Amino acid sequence: VITDKVSGKTVESNWADLNVGDNYTVVYTYDELRNAIHGTPIGLTCRVRLGSDIIQKDTRNYGGMLIANNANFYLDLNGYTLSRTAVTNDIQLFEITTGKLTIDDSKGGGQIICDMEGASLFRLCEADAHLIINGGTFTSKQGYCIFSTDGTTEINDGTFRGMVHTVNFTGGNMVFYGGNFLVPFGPGASHTLAMTSDYGDFQFMEATVQGTISISGKGNSSPPFLVYHVTNFTDIYINGRQMTVGDRVSELTGNPIQFKK
Repeated sequence: VITDKVSGKTVESNWADLNVGDNYTVVYTYDELRNAIHGTPIGLTCRVRLGSDIIQKDTRNYGGMLIANNANFYLDLNGYTLSRTAVTNDIQLFEITTGKLTIDDSKGGGQIICDMEGASLFRLCEADAHLIINGGTFTSKQGYCIFSTDGTTEINDGTFRGMVHTVNFTGGNMVFYGGNFLVPFGPGASHTLAMTSDYGDFQFMEATVQGTISISGKGNSSPPFLVYHVTNFTDIYINGRQMTVGDRVSELTGNPIQFKK
């Protein structure tokens, strides 16, 4: 049960009338947010907006959030912080299997922090998983910020940082229309973007990347890997070969890869 503190309306299904049109359910606690996500009916849409900072500390297992059942979930950070620090066996904060998660930050300054050993902030693991990020700051202090083994990730804006790799892409499709990707921190920090897939595709339409981009694989579209406009990078490697701006290579399924600055 969620009660909107502004309107006084209560939503027992965590969906109902407060999610019709452009209206959002306002949540104030971690469990309210989690219940709203898990209570979204199959194939329907739920819109939630943070009404305050949510700082969650716990020791429970299976305490993350699952986007499934072909549901569409919209989360507006609304300028607030969502954080979970936990001693847990959970390996992600948000897991997306068969559904879509869209994150906005209407006021600016909003952020999500995941601080759990070995845990990714976002994990996409099935073909019907879809993640869209339009703004906010996203940090995984002990794992990947985004870990994709399948599905589709679309980044339009936002700032991202993880440990070892900020983004670890082993399958699926990723399109970067924007975003600021920071050098990962912590012991063993390696690649800002680690792309290792023989069947997935990714495109950089425009992005700011600090650190190292490492790409290995073949891809399955034409071209499989396209970097159109990347700024502030230090090193780019394609199948172990270091690239420079303007290089064109045809070793990945015969298609050119372009790097422009």
